[in-house]
Amino acid sequence: DHNHGSAMHLLRLLALFAPLAAAKYACDEGASGADQKWKVSGTSIGGFLVLEPWLTPSLFWQFLGSDSKYGPNITEVAKHTGMDQKSFCSALGPAEANRQLRRHWAAWVTEAHFHAIAATGANTVRVPIGDWMFEPYGVYDQVEDGVRCNDGAIDELERVLTYAHKYGLKVLLDMHAWQGSQNGLDNSGETKHVEWASETPMGPDGTQYAPIGTFSHWAHKGWDWIISDTADWARAMELINWDHWNHSMRVLKAVVDGYAKHPAVWGLSPVNEVGMWTPMDVLHEFYWQAYWVVRRAAPHWIYVMDSSFRGGEVGKGFMAGCANKALDIHPYHAWAPWGPIETYYERSCAWGPSFRQTEIDADAAVIAGEWSLATDTCAMWLLGFNDMQPGEPRSICDMVPCPECYMGNTQPGCPLSTTDGLRGPFGTGISGPMFGRCPREMAMGLFEGQWVTTLAHKQVAAFNKAHGWFFWNFRTEFEPHWDFLEAYRRGWFPTNVSDTAAIDRLGVCDDKYGGKGGVEPLPIKSTLPYSPGQADFGGGATAERPAAKWQAALGAFVASGAAADGETNQHTFSAAAAAAAPRAAQAARPLLLAAAVAVASGVLAMVVVV
Repeated sequence: DHNHGSAMHLLRLLALFAPLAAAKYACDEGASGADQKWKVSGTSIGGFLVLEPWLTPSLFWQFLGSDSKYGPNITEVAKHTGMDQKSFCSALGPAEANRQLRRHWAAWVTEAHFHAIAATGANTVRVPIGDWMFEPYGVYDQVEDGVRCNDGAIDELERVLTYAHKYGLKVLLDMHAWQGSQNGLDNSGETKHVEWASETPMGPDGTQYAPIGTFSHWAHKGWDWIISDTADWARAMELINWDHWNHSMRVLKAVVDGYAKHPAVWGLSPVNEVGMWTPMDVLHEFYWQAYWVVRRAAPHWIYVMDSSFRGGEVGKGFMAGCANKALDIHPYHAWAPWGPIETYYERSCAWGPSFRQTEIDADAAVIAGEWSLATDTCAMWLLGFNDMQPGEPRSICDMVPCPECYMGNTQPGCPLSTTDGLRGPFGTGISGPMFGRCPREMAMGLFEGQWVTTLAHKQVAAFNKAHGWFFWNFRTEFEPHWDFLEAYRRGWFPTNVSDTAAIDRLGVCDDKYGGKGGVEPLPIKSTLPYSPGQADFGGGATAERPAAKWQAALGAFVASGAAADGETNQHTFSAAAAAAAPRAAQAARPLLLAAAVAVASGVLAMVVVV
């Protein structure tokens, strides 16, 4: 029973340390959650400290063909296949996994990326972290040659916090992954539950493996974090996994105590995308206890609660009068019903009044904690390594040249073969590289720039009706609709993404711009260069730039004054400054922004010179 009696005693003791609690799940502060005087505009640093194969596919190419290499023994195939943080560590072993992770951390996020994010006008970034960083367990606690899989991860977190502070960016720490998995998806650190075939299927010649069915995840997906997805809701409080609960509270305390005084940290989200079938009373109890862990050590932090895919229901009648609380909702078009572009425009604008009403109903600030410009699920491995959720994608995908490896060709599995067809092991659907080409969302024909620009502006305007947004993700290897920096380079975002007044004046959700589904494009034209891995996506003529020239361009970018002011986070990319700047300087800035990220990627850049 997971030490049920002692755990309940601990729960009662914790409640005593909520001095402002006037009633269960309420505070006597009389704070108004819906009218807090802040608004966030920024992006998430995903795929960094919590791996997701679809964001960094070249890191996971080394596991393609594991069925051919280790079959027909299915146990060996499973043992040597990495599809998330946990299996990455177990498949490679602590020493090799740590060696690769250290190279990954250094390449995936650099100071230049934070410099470029600040130059967009962003004021905050969301940094996903995993519980294993603070209290290793299981595979994360195994030692080989004196190292564990994730050794050095806390140093990496502190590195990006230093960058954020340097460039005037605030940070929301997001507990993205918990022991046992809170949603059964790879973004929780563990793809749970995966069932492997009892025998690896082979073709007539005895060497070829069947393209579908080596493993199955979507039919068995579940979680076992603080409570199982199969728990009886009527007995939910009796079925709490107290080992995991207490582990979670210890980790939260370590995070809060460790960073309460860090000048860059703005808040904490105690869990990301918790499964919809998590009983509400269990989730409320967790949020309540975690809130007081934060309040005792960091009362100035904003406490951001995930909506559990249930809109504003989590916040209704919960934590009334408590200060510094917010709800995190993830509005994605990618999983919504497909339709003409007007469908996406109308849905985007509707999120504005909907979020504002949720703020009133729940008396809490609402943030669009994740969103993108994707309108389908075509992005390779978005729904799992070499897998696809049944029924997805609901549109035709493009096949484009797979990206170059962001860590270079010394990375195992790189360069990707251009002569191999699909390689296993396969889940219950197909999504993977084939003859050097990879699937992703198809461009919107001749209207790509105008339609995506309009879509971005409508969503930003809508989310600003509440308390702001974080775009998912700051970068990808080759999917611009999910790539904040690439989208900004292409001119899809407002010039200064935090200038809410300027965005409001555009009236993108008013009748003038078709708030009910019009298609009139905004008067914004992209003069921004395309980055490596992106150039074929509606690109044009390309030219190769030596790394030395990109380094020089980055130096000029830093010297140009485009970096954020440390106190006010005001940028020279504001609309007013853009209008007043000399033509030559204006033409140079997009190139310099691209230079910053190209150098950060550690590869020779292919750019469109305009």
